[in-house]
Amino acid sequence: MKPSSPGLRDGLESAGSGFDWSSLSDEELRAYSRTFRTEAAGRSYNMDRKVISGEPVVADVFEAAPGEFVFTRLTPTISSDAEGRPFVKVQVESFSVGGPDGVRDRIVRAKDVYPSATQIIGVAYDSGTYSVAVGAEIRSEHEVQLRSSGSYQQAVPVAKTE
Repeated sequence: MKPSSPGLRDGLESAGSGFDWSSLSDEELRAYSRTFRTEAAGRSYNMDRKVISGEPVVADVFEAAPGEFVFTRLTPTISSDAEGRPFVKVQVESFSVGGPDGVRDRIVRAKDVYPSATQIIGVAYDSGTYSVAVGAEIRSEHEVQLRSSGSYQQAVPVAKTE
């Protein structure tokens, strides 16, 4: 599955966790990432869309460094707790493709999201902080309205004192 143009975003958006993103060239990844944002948008995203329960959706892709692309993929699954209250378990994955380490995970977490609630995941790295907020509403037996936003804030270098 290789995109020939950014117009194939919808087909790749739902590419499952078994898809080999590293099989795409830098140019293909760069073209794909441009379908998510413009350069002016920086390293943040907002998504609000209906998705099928259990199916992964790519919420964001950006080029963190030349040839290193960071993906955010969400998988919402309708469930219910011990008291029978429905909620959506959202698996949040952030991983990078390319760069010196090849493919590597940055975040893999699951959050239980009840109606009208938002869950936030934040991870700090030496290079900066990445945070993702997710909210979800059950629309039907198999459909979820998934809302998510995320941002990466690069760390400000600290000047050395002598």
